[in-house]
Amino acid sequence: LLNYLLRLGFAPPEEDKLLSVEKMAEIFDIKRVSPSPATFDLQRLRFINREAIRNTDDESLIPLFKEFLGDKGNVVGRDFINVFKEEVFALSEIKEASDFIFDDNFRSEVISDKIKGSKFFIGRESVIEILSLFKDSINEGGFDEEPLRRYIEQKGLKPVVVFMLPRIAVTGREKGPSLSDIVGLLGRKKAIQRIESVINSL
Repeated sequence: LLNYLLRLGFAPPEEDKLLSVEKMAEIFDIKRVSPSPATFDLQRLRFINREAIRNTDDESLIPLFKEFLGDKGNVVGRDFINVFKEEVFALSEIKEASDFIFDDNFRSEVISDKIKGSKFFIGRESVIEILSLFKDSINEGGFDEEPLRRYIEQKGLKPVVVFMLPRIAVTGREKGPSLSDIVGLLGRKKAIQRIESVINSL
C-alpha cells in the first residue's frame, strides 16, 4: 500500500520496483511531486500488490494463503505457493483461483457439457482421442507433451485446441496455471480419474 501511495503524484526512479520504507524515505522529494490532483488507479494498485506477493518468501506466504483458504488450507505447501503466487493479484483471490483442486467443486457432467459447448469442441470422437492421449501421458510430475504434439501434426489441428481440452477436462476452466502445474498439484491418480470421468460423460 505504501508503494502505491508513494506513486500518487510522484515518480520514483525505479518505477516498477517495490521499495522498502527506508528507500522510499530516502528518495522522496517534495519538489518532484506533481501539483495535479492524484487519481485512484485500481489496476496499478493490483499490479503493485501482485509484485508484493511474488516478492514475498514462501515461508511468509504459507500462513497467509492458509488463512484465506480457511478449512481447505491443508493443501498449502511449497508447490502450491510456487504456482499460485504467480496467478493472483490479491490474497483474497486465492480461494477462487485454486478451487478447481478440490473434488467437491468437480462435476464431470457439467465439464463435459462445457467442452461440447465451447469453441474448442471438434467432435466427440476427436475429443476422446485427445483426452485419452493426455491421460496416458500423465506422470507424477506433470505430463509428456510429445504424444499430443504428434497428434497435432498428424491431424493438422491448432495446438491451442489440443492443449485446451485437457485443461478444461481437469479444471473446468480455460485459464489458470500451466497444464503441467495443474497435474502436479492434482497428482497423477486424481488427474487420471478426472479425465476418465469426463470421457465417460461425453
